[in-house]
Amino acid sequence: IPPAANGQGYGATRIRTSWSPILNHANIDLAFSGHTHRFARIDPNDSDHPYPILVNAPDMAVHVEVSEDRLAVTVKRTDGSIVDTLFVKPRSVE
Repeated sequence: IPPAANGQGYGATRIRTSWSPILNHANIDLAFSGHTHRFARIDPNDSDHPYPILVNAPDMAVHVEVSEDRLAVTVKRTDGSIVDTLFVKPRSVE
């Protein structure tokens, strides 16, 4: 269950209150989630989660290319068609 909502009913309160402080403190750049059985991309929100969250579906695969200056994420269906592409720059470490 993702730790944030995107208007589609995702984001159980208990998960959000338990995990969001930990993930925010860890200064992560991107979170992956599942359990909802459908794809969603939840964009960053300064007040709750300053990182994007990808919720993957069982019939999709996530490919991540990691470089020093960004994460390049491609989500594909099992037939190879692209569902979403996302480029994430690293958050500054304080």
